[in-house]
Formats: sequence, structure tokens, C-alpha cells
Amino acid sequence: MSYLHPTGEIRNIEKLPKLVEDIVQTSVDTGPRGVLRLAQGVQAFLGVGQEWLTDVSK
Repeated sequence: MSYLHPTGEIRNIEKLPKLVEDIVQTSVDTGPRGVLRLAQGVQAFLGVGQEWLTDVSK
């Protein structure tokens, strides 16, 4: 299974912990917009996590 990384590239689900790390790092690097970026990242992570759980439970 694949997911869409915040940079726009498609990655494998096995790299999901790296996605979380990238999201947090991006939020820190963006300065004042970091809170918004982090919120968007959490939303994306939850969406991917939900899809992953759906696929795993099949």
C-alpha cells in the first residue's frame, strides 16, 4: 500500500514513521506557519492511518 507524502511523492506504508518525522520537522521549519502545517500534517496522518487500518483489517 502507498500513501501521498506531504511533498507530493508516493511512498510505501512501511515508511509511515518517517512520514510522521517529516511532518513534525516541516512544522518546525516553517516558523509562524508551523502550527497550521502541523495541524494539516496530523489531518493527513489520520487519513492515511484510517486507510491503513481499513486495509489491514480486511
